[in-house]
Amino acid sequence: MENSRKSARIAEHMTFLNDTLKDIGETTVDMTQYAGKESQYLKAGDLKGGNPTVKVESVELVEFEKDGKKDIKPALKLVGKEKKLTLNATNTEKLIRSFGPRSEDWVGKSVMLGTQYYPAFDKEGLVVTPMADEPSDDIPF
Repeated sequence: MENSRKSARIAEHMTFLNDTLKDIGETTVDMTQYAGKESQYLKAGDLKGGNPTVKVESVELVEFEKDGKKDIKPALKLVGKEKKLTLNATNTEKLIRSFGPRSEDWVGKSVMLGTQYYPAFDKEGLVVTPMADEPSDDIPF
């Protein structure tokens, strides 16, 4: 029901916009003013197919609102990067297993970023892989 209301509102706004354009004799409009601003959070598409390794500068909690509910997620500030990386439960669990449960122990650690397609959501998501601080030749084979 919520999606149909959103679709109806969008259609209403587009009709208004088209009518306004006709009234002023225009046939095109620069739509960038209606686009969302650049997100402060990293998205899968930002990686452009790459798998960069980055260092954690700090960890903070960020609050989001979705469907009227507040959600708090951990976010990593990455050394030398503008965008923060919000963590889902799976990526948070990976970091806990590798670096421990205390966020201050994550600072200075390296993680490799990647993407994975999630069929259930029909979209690409970010994947975090904790990296060892120092390479090791102690491979048991």
